[in-house]
Amino acid sequence: MGVGKVLPDSALTLQAKVYNKESGVEPPLYICIGTGTNTPVNSDTALQTEVLRKLATRSRSGAQNTYEITVAPGELTANVTEFGLINTASGAGDLGYREVVAPQVHDGTHGGIYRVILSWGRAS
Repeated sequence: MGVGKVLPDSALTLQAKVYNKESGVEPPLYICIGTGTNTPVNSDTALQTEVLRKLATRSRSGAQNTYEITVAPGELTANVTEFGLINTASGAGDLGYREVVAPQVHDGTHGGIYRVILSWGRAS
């Protein structure tokens, strides 16, 4: 299993489109959850195996963006291993972030809160 995170090429293109205020282009508004285990790479355009996508509440503090969704009981039963941010409610979109983590069992009888935090900074 390839644990890791990536700001894929599509995120950089999306950022340029948003900065340019291109018509019809939205920033990532949705958290997608999946069960894929491939190591994230720059060329990713989607999660490996998406099982849920929901509109996120968003907040910002300084250079940190926080995205959050609430999953209701019965809405998801999966061994969750990947998360992403995307700018469409369904289908293909611009993937703004992808992360693969150790499996997290979501049994479906309980709800849960999933949070993705992006901290923007410069490499030294």
